[in-house]
Amino acid sequence: MLRRCHRTLGAIQYIYDLGAKTVKPGFLCKPYGGKASNQTSEDQLQCVTVGLDTYRRIAGSEDAALITRMFKGFAEFQISCDYYQPGRYFGVVDSKPRYTLRSGERQAGKDWLPGSLDWSIGIIWALVMRHAWLDSGEVRYLREIERVYAGCGLDQTPSEGSGRSTRHLYLPSLMMEIDPWHHEVWRPMMLSSFRNARESIEPDGTQIVSFSGPGLHRTGRSSQWARGMVSAQRWFPNEPMVDVARHILESLDMSTFRFVMPLTGKTLSPEWKVESEMLDHDSLVPWLFAYWEGRYYGYW
Repeated sequence: MLRRCHRTLGAIQYIYDLGAKTVKPGFLCKPYGGKASNQTSEDQLQCVTVGLDTYRRIAGSEDAALITRMFKGFAEFQISCDYYQPGRYFGVVDSKPRYTLRSGERQAGKDWLPGSLDWSIGIIWALVMRHAWLDSGEVRYLREIERVYAGCGLDQTPSEGSGRSTRHLYLPSLMMEIDPWHHEVWRPMMLSSFRNARESIEPDGTQIVSFSGPGLHRTGRSSQWARGMVSAQRWFPNEPMVDVARHILESLDMSTFRFVMPLTGKTLSPEWKVESEMLDHDSLVPWLFAYWEGRYYGYW
């Protein structure tokens, strides 16, 4: 398993180096055919961050040092572009700044307008900056954390929409460890997200969701929720998070590890037929993550 983790870190380093050569260190590009692109996404950064944090806890000294260097690169890049990616956002032709600043224009070092930034994205940046701060002790990373906290609002819990994000389970669970001073922020995120999600889990372990393309459909990416529930259970001993996660893991199989599937008795439009027949890595990988983390905590 350690050999596999080491090999995966090498693959991430390859992508990291591609971004460093084409833009600057810390730009986590999407590689197509092993070549750099000008596309990225916040989801990509959050997944890499969680994976690197998990591996660093058991990694050897050389790999741990590399991970520390990557975290600093991610943080430095976000600071340099003031959290506005200079490349394109994944799947969006003409990206524009997504968060409004007090001046009405993007200017480095300025604060966000209240309500223009929320925890659905801000928690990713806070997590990256916290790693950089804990690794280096440099106060400027702490100032960036404070900027994000102020922009999102420490008294704000996720809205109905943002509370449905899987990142509001496993990212706050990690923040509970590295930022124990704000448990009152992270706990409501996890609890509201869990209670929202469990209502949409089907008997076969899939989840009913609404997506602009295929409309209302089922997805095997319910495994992402299982992953979050397993991670968050330790903070909520009286909530049945692991029970719901176990149901998802035991019910999904090779026929339901799909991004898009029709509702029972319904059909998908022809352009989505291929998606319903292909295995989906965003269903398979979280399933494995949830299973092994559950084994680690002794849940099964």
